[in-house]
Amino acid sequence: MGLTGKIRKLLDPEARFRTACEEKRRERNQQRGFLLTPEAFMDGLDHTKLDAIRAKHSIPNPGIRIEKYLEMEKWLATNIRRVLNLGLDFQPPKRVLDLGSGAGYFLHVCKRLGHDVLALDMHDPGAAWYVELLALFGVPRVTWRIDPFVPLPDLGAPFDYVTSYMVCFNRHIQPDIWKAEEWRFFLDDLWTRLKPGAIVWFELNPTPDGTHYTPELQAFFESRGAIVDGKRLVWGLSETEYRVLLDLGRLESASVRKATGARSSSEGEPAAAS
Repeated sequence: MGLTGKIRKLLDPEARFRTACEEKRRERNQQRGFLLTPEAFMDGLDHTKLDAIRAKHSIPNPGIRIEKYLEMEKWLATNIRRVLNLGLDFQPPKRVLDLGSGAGYFLHVCKRLGHDVLALDMHDPGAAWYVELLALFGVPRVTWRIDPFVPLPDLGAPFDYVTSYMVCFNRHIQPDIWKAEEWRFFLDDLWTRLKPGAIVWFELNPTPDGTHYTPELQAFFESRGAIVDGKRLVWGLSETEYRVLLDLGRLESASVRKATGARSSSEGEPAAAS
């Protein structure tokens, strides 16, 4: 790159942000010493307890049933990608709250990467093993049902990141699904739990017609400063930062797949004759 190109890169906010993220990720990868794979995040777990949980609760071919979340390798891979999308793999320790945390895979990955995490989810008698998995991961949980026009409980110190994936707390696919009034109360309350500069990242479930919100709700979210992108509602990032993080997350995920594929091929080769 010539001098003009370097100067242009220094003056371009997107290029500066991308370069900073790339450098932080590269440095953190070198410090960490392990690839972000499902196997890495299963290392160190009590596999006797894990096998007991799986033996007790797994069912063949769970399909869309809740037992699908016992397919640990699959869901760890999904949540590693979520962490990469947020750049949490190269951030210094942050305080992270996950709403509707389920089995806790996302927070398990965050915790292993050095973050201070807290799960919040309602009591579900049909998914009591969620609590068992969270205990196995060492992830603390607050048991709480998010209801319209009811503040969240005391959750301690404010948060740098608040996430929720496959959101159901908005009364998803029910007749009383949240409208702008319910969202306004919830967001106003949530904002009191955030640190300055915090990032909020929600991914909504689709409604039966395949959409994620009405035009009126989209306008409301945008009026509250959200990036509205398909299923995603994101606060605290610029559009440029959001797009760069997604792109870099995609590239890092591909890099890990390539590295693990190369390693597997190498490990599968016969030893060279001496």
